[in-house]
Order: sequence, then C-alpha cells, then structure tokens
Amino acid sequence: MPERPAFDPRIPHPARVWACLIDEGGEYYESDREAAEEYKKSFPGIVAFARASRGFYSRALNYLLELQHDQFIDLGCGLPTRDNTHQRVQRVRPAGRVLYADVDPVVGLKRDALSSSTAEGSTDYAHVDMRDTDQVLAHAKTVLNLNRPVALLLSDCMGHLDYEEALEIVGRLTDALPSGSHLMLSHASDLDEVQRVAQEQYNAIPGGIPYHLRSVEKIAGLFDFDHLEMEPPGLMPWADWRPDETTNSVRTGYGAVARIR
Repeated sequence: MPERPAFDPRIPHPARVWACLIDEGGEYYESDREAAEEYKKSFPGIVAFARASRGFYSRALNYLLELQHDQFIDLGCGLPTRDNTHQRVQRVRPAGRVLYADVDPVVGLKRDALSSSTAEGSTDYAHVDMRDTDQVLAHAKTVLNLNRPVALLLSDCMGHLDYEEALEIVGRLTDALPSGSHLMLSHASDLDEVQRVAQEQYNAIPGGIPYHLRSVEKIAGLFDFDHLEMEPPGLMPWADWRPDETTNSVRTGYGAVARIR
C-alpha cells in the first residue's frame, strides 16, 4: 500500500477544500482556502456542484433510513459539518451506530465532533486509509454488528483512487457486508469541459491528492458486481435522484443506492 502523505498545512487537502466549498463548518487552512478560491475562478459552478453532492448525500441517507437502516460506515467522511451522519441517523434511530473513517490528520483532530452519540447508540472514528479494507472492517466490528445489515456511504471519495483500486475497494467491502446491506456511492463525472480543466489545475498542485473525474460508464462500473442490485431510480445525475424542493440543477455528478444481495 502507498504510504500515507505527511501532514503539511501548506498543502491543500480535498476534505478541507471541500469544507470551504460547501460552507457547512469544518476547519481548514489558508492553503485550502486559496485552492478553493482558485478552483472557483476556473470553474465558478463548483460551489453549486459541491452543494449538489451534499444534497444527494442527504436524500440518499434519508432513503436508507426509510429502509430501516441503523448501522452505517461513512468512509472518507471528511471534516465534521453542522449536521453529520450520526446526528442525522440518531434523530431518526436513537440507537443508530456509525463508524466514520478518514485518513486526513485534521479530520482525526476533530474526532470528538464525530464520536459523540446518543446514550442508546454508538459512534466512533477510525483514522485509516480506505484502501486498507481489512482495517476498515476490523474497526467496523468494534462499533457495528456485521451480522446485521449495514449501509456503506462512499460520498465522492472514490475519485481519489485509481479506477482499478476503486473497483477493488467497492467489491471487497460490499462482498464483506451481509445480505440486506446497501451501498450509497456518488462520483463526479467528466461531462463538463470547464470543470475538467479546473480539476486538472487542482490535481497539479504539488503534494496534493488528485481527484479523477470519470465517465458515466466508469461510474456505473463501480456498481457492476453480481451481488449488487440498484434501487430505483438507478444511477442518475444528482438533480434527478429522488429530487426535492432543495435540489439544484447540477447534472454532472452521479449517484445511486444499491442493495447487497
């Protein structure tokens, strides 16, 4: 496995840049703010894009709660915001259990915000590289009952990996979860030329962590496992996946929820 990058506040990190863009709380550094501002100059639509991603996550999480899920793995969770996964879950399921996992050291410093819980439930944070699926699952066993269904949340994090790595991780994790579990996955597409140029500029920052925009076909490939079955409406642009009154018009990000058979 590649070594984890050393923490250097002078180098922007995706989780912290994202916190700048969605403006829902979270701590970041001057380097992150500057990277976010440069991205906005190259692609002014990035703020609406980031909020559309957050909107898909919110609607998908609500759907998973409607399916009676009370156990969640939020992998590549990013910095705490004003309303985190465990808070949303435990408002509906007070006994809900959530494991957060991320490799960003700043996320780890804020773990207290991710490990508070209701008395009935349980929440924890694991500082782990998502590529180390054995460690992800080992941590999950300390918080969740892996003999019962689990919802795995992969919100815009697979783009940080090579495609073959992403396929392997999705396959290994979903194969390890019991029948009746679900996968939620969202990913930015390569449909917008302006965004592609802006992303290439961001990816060129020395020491940074690139994000790979991908074709819709490749995003669909992340669900192409025999043990996964798409929930309606399938893989859709964020704006078209169970839209509500808060949904904006961004259609260059895609997401879906799939049942693990």
